[in-house]
Amino acid sequence: MVKHNLRFVVSVIKETPAWHHGNVPMEDLLGLGNEALLKAARRWVPKNGARFATYAKNFILKDVRRGIDNYGNIIRIPVNVSEEIRKMKY
Repeated sequence: MVKHNLRFVVSVIKETPAWHHGNVPMEDLLGLGNEALLKAARRWVPKNGARFATYAKNFILKDVRRGIDNYGNIIRIPVNVSEEIRKMKY
């Protein structure tokens, strides 16, 4: 299941607006996204009725954004502050 959704990780990262403004290399974001995909695969329960891609997208977005916040700036800003900045920008 994880192997078949690796391209999905790339598409989620490319549609993330924060990716265009961060200084984090694409390979690092792919690593974070793949780890999030594995985490989602461990927690996903098919009986709940949600598709796996829909369920995993939230995990991938959260981990990629957190990676950009932690590694993308010269000065590290706390995650809650960067979330507020992101809400004001978009």
